[in-house]
Amino acid sequence: MSLTHIIRTDMPLRALLKQVIRKPRWTRPTIKVFPVSTRASLTGTAFDYLLRFELQRRFRGTPIEHGWWIAKMAAPQVPKKRLSKQFIKEAEQQVDFYSRGYFDTVEMAKTCTVLAKFDFVYRAGWADPQWLVTDEVVAEELLELLEVVPFEAFQPKHRLTLNPTFGEGSHWVGGADSDVMVDGLLIDLKTVTKAELSLDELRQLVGYGVLARLGGIHIVDSPASQQKVNVELESLGLYYARHGHLITFDLDDLVIEDGWELLEDYFLTHYASTGKNVSDIAAGD
Repeated sequence: MSLTHIIRTDMPLRALLKQVIRKPRWTRPTIKVFPVSTRASLTGTAFDYLLRFELQRRFRGTPIEHGWWIAKMAAPQVPKKRLSKQFIKEAEQQVDFYSRGYFDTVEMAKTCTVLAKFDFVYRAGWADPQWLVTDEVVAEELLELLEVVPFEAFQPKHRLTLNPTFGEGSHWVGGADSDVMVDGLLIDLKTVTKAELSLDELRQLVGYGVLARLGGIHIVDSPASQQKVNVELESLGLYYARHGHLITFDLDDLVIEDGWELLEDYFLTHYASTGKNVSDIAAGD
């Protein structure tokens, strides 16, 4: 079970989300980075990592909250555990150097392609046969995606939270985590070719909003626990990475009046008592 699975299969919830969401008018942006690799999921997950590491580097003077990587929690589950743990240790050193400007972006991108493979083990239980081999094609694509990021839109005034989770909210749905939170703006990254602002994308985004409102913002500080971050959800955003375009929504503009309360009541009624173990907090999304 995960938030994605719940939104896809819970028909009454899908109907309720459709009822309360206000789909805004917008101008579809032009694609800037076309896909080269055929491994879309790997590219998306690897870019999640690379963008977070780049934000750490660029905004290192700002308070930054980040916990354990999903890849680190996956290390004991992949083949050849000793090699896996050694890779994660070296990757952590690389990120530390990178955040201080002492490590090459190209090499960082290559490392991210392997971290993404670890994620798949944790989230889906599938191990890439070449799980420690960098994907050069994907790495090149990550660098192109990084070039079109409007970093001024990601610059925090007070706090940057990387890979936030939602406390008990994540627990209830068997695993949910988002990508980036800039002050009170929670952002979901998309590496899709078509920026459609689809209803399903908005359902997922609003789902994150509900969990954040109910459970608060946290980071994973060990495989079995989360630490609350002193930040409140104020707005939601979708970042279309191939288009270099971030669209943001005030909470009250995205749903109808009383819409958040209706959704919160639904989650509390149907999911608050059915969550998995805390160790599964980020396994699903």
